[in-house]
Amino acid sequence: MNVTQRGPLPLDAPPAVWDRHRRCPVRRDVVRHLVHAWPRQIERFSQDVAEAPQGDDGASASLAPGINLLGIGKPNGTSERVTGTKAREIVVDASGNGDSRDIAAAIATAPPGAVIRIRPGSYKSVLTLDKDVHLVGTPENPGQVNVTVSSKSCLISRAADASVSGISLRNDGQEAGPCVVVSSGRLRLEDVEIMSGSAVGLSVDAQGEVLGRAIRIVDTAQHGLVIRDGGRLILEAAAIEGSGGVGAQIVRAGEVEVRDSRVVGGKGVGIVVADGSQVRLIGNTVANNGSSGIEVLRTRGTVIADNAVSGNREAGLFLNRKSDATALGNQFAENGLSGAIIMGSSGRFERNRLEGNAEHGVYLTKGGSGVFTDNVIDGNRGHGIAIEADSRAELRGNRILNNKTPDVIGPAAATN
Repeated sequence: MNVTQRGPLPLDAPPAVWDRHRRCPVRRDVVRHLVHAWPRQIERFSQDVAEAPQGDDGASASLAPGINLLGIGKPNGTSERVTGTKAREIVVDASGNGDSRDIAAAIATAPPGAVIRIRPGSYKSVLTLDKDVHLVGTPENPGQVNVTVSSKSCLISRAADASVSGISLRNDGQEAGPCVVVSSGRLRLEDVEIMSGSAVGLSVDAQGEVLGRAIRIVDTAQHGLVIRDGGRLILEAAAIEGSGGVGAQIVRAGEVEVRDSRVVGGKGVGIVVADGSQVRLIGNTVANNGSSGIEVLRTRGTVIADNAVSGNREAGLFLNRKSDATALGNQFAENGLSGAIIMGSSGRFERNRLEGNAEHGVYLTKGGSGVFTDNVIDGNRGHGIAIEADSRAELRGNRILNNKTPDVIGPAAATN
């Protein structure tokens, strides 16, 4: 999948603007529906992001096309983009050829707004960001700046607005907490590698907020990413790979958008959305995970658009426990159970492709319901759509073919 660099649009953007940015084949009336149906908190969050530091061309420096997320870290970058004025710069060099040998010591002495430039090398101290400073390593090759900690978190952030770019973070040890913890305030992450041999990769708690682009969370012993209890996240062009548990677990979260990212090869579910979280998943690859690709539990209003969800051990998409979701322009293919399972929940499916799954294209059970419009449901080993007696489906203009006969089994309001 081609990854494009573009930011989340404000949801009240005109349809013409959405037309230029969207990648999934969604009609304008559907876009308008999403704009007005999505909670107003997302709009405020998008506006908040739009008010982030500005680049030289006036565009937002956060998740904007062609603009460095942090406004720093490029060869000719200037700290004015972060602070609005010329900030103090501190050089950290493990060999002693800078202002400090130790990153933690540099943070302790840095004034708010300082840019701490870290030269290649290995560093061992825990990094605590309790002031608005900006750590810049080697964005072109984060592996050149390594921060490794045993039995503790590598990075703890509670600053109002701090940033980290071009650094590799790793922790291990039996009692280690999450590698990166954002307990409050905003943390911007770009070109950062996060690894944990014993715990979660990235944890964002109630008062925390993360804006991340081009980060890699790999080979974590537990979940790759956990957002909970009102934590907020915008993630773009990221990779969550080889998680020991769930790739991304979003529970009781605030506004979350994951776009143009990869969640692959984990031992558990790729992405879990639970307990009232407000989530949009757009343009991602969710593949080869040890359970379902995407699971939505006890949550309403989830938007899932233009994702490729394939090769997962269980269902591609599992809506469960009184949830509802809108799925637009996705591909659910070659998953180990059905392409989508709707259990005691409801879904609206439009212009998706559900192909080559080991069981049904769609399976509705235990009071599940759905409206299916203009989907292609092709070549599944079970039925195209299987509807239990206690469930219902409304079918409009779908192409359902090459599945187990009959292509649709069970009660349906219409049969195309």
